[in-house]
Amino acid sequence: MTVKNLSPKNGVFFNSVRMFFGDSEGLILGLRQGLTDLTVTFSTPPDGMPPSIVKTNITFYLDGEITTAVKTIAEPLGDDDQFFVEFRDVKTPRIEYLAPLQVIQG
Repeated sequence: MTVKNLSPKNGVFFNSVRMFFGDSEGLILGLRQGLTDLTVTFSTPPDGMPPSIVKTNITFYLDGEITTAVKTIAEPLGDDDQFFVEFRDVKTPRIEYLAPLQVIQG
């Protein structure tokens, strides 16, 4: 995930990051700081997530104090500091598009 405009150049300083999917904490695997943006690599909670749409929060801390939280992505969803992620069960196929099929015998 890329967090735009999160860098010391923009006055944002931090030394730790936490990410939550609902009440379950994700695992931060890596951070790569660009000139103005930060790329966060993460894993979902190890105990798995049931298929659902959950509020997600990524918060940045400096010496234990919150410096910033990622704001809502795409469109306002009601909460200023959360966005939503959908978890799907990929073992169960899902039909996205169905079209008629014509068999020609010749």
